[in-house]
Amino acid sequence: MKESVWRTDEVRARFLSPSIVVVHVYFSTSGELNPDGSRRPPRRGIFTRVEEKRDGRWVIIASQATSITPPQTAMAPNRASPAGARVGE
Repeated sequence: MKESVWRTDEVRARFLSPSIVVVHVYFSTSGELNPDGSRRPPRRGIFTRVEEKRDGRWVIIASQATSITPPQTAMAPNRASPAGARVGE
């Protein structure tokens, strides 16, 4: 039985051109297991992707997943993001 849960918290997109976009996907997970079977603590993270439109379809050119630390304060209300915008706005 799958016990892990993925939740997409927010998606932001910034078009660099009509065919290139940078996408930030803020996510949280819980119920993940370590290789030894022990449970990992819940975590939050961000996927940063570069996508390009090719022949009418969006293709992921590059992707990076990063954990947001410390987990206790990740995406806490009224915390400024690195770009200066407030999370959730």
